[in-house]
Amino acid sequence: MVEQCRAAIAWLYRNAAELEIDATRMHLAGHGTGGHLAMMAVAKPWRSFELLGNPVQSALALGGIYDLAPVRLSYLNGALQLDAESCETLSPIYRPAPLACRVLVASGGRESLEYRRQAHASRRPGAARAAPSISWNYPARIISACSTGCRNSTARSAARR
Repeated sequence: MVEQCRAAIAWLYRNAAELEIDATRMHLAGHGTGGHLAMMAVAKPWRSFELLGNPVQSALALGGIYDLAPVRLSYLNGALQLDAESCETLSPIYRPAPLACRVLVASGGRESLEYRRQAHASRRPGAARAAPSISWNYPARIISACSTGCRNSTARSAARR
């Protein structure tokens, strides 16, 4: 699934002129599984798609799972069949931070401590070459503010960082 998302991004980037898309303004956003996919999409270089730089300028991940190790230890692993190696490979929290992509990882105020821990840990402050990234614990009402044009000053401020 991650590589399918990356292939779609690369295709959009290559075909931007024909589609009348500004290739310099591509941004990803996702919630839940989409947040995980957005983080994984920007976590690897784009050389395998014959792109020299990162086509994605920023990524917004809301309430995603960025560390699959706890999932491996849950009942869900019966269907997923994750092992320690696949958890590390498929967990954005263990990947190097993107070099040329700003990242905002947010968790909701009503989300579990584990979701909030993962959002905070995904910041990886020790990644010296990483582009700016922040983790943010948003109040539940922010989602409706963002869906109506980010009228909330905290949301606007976080989006500008």
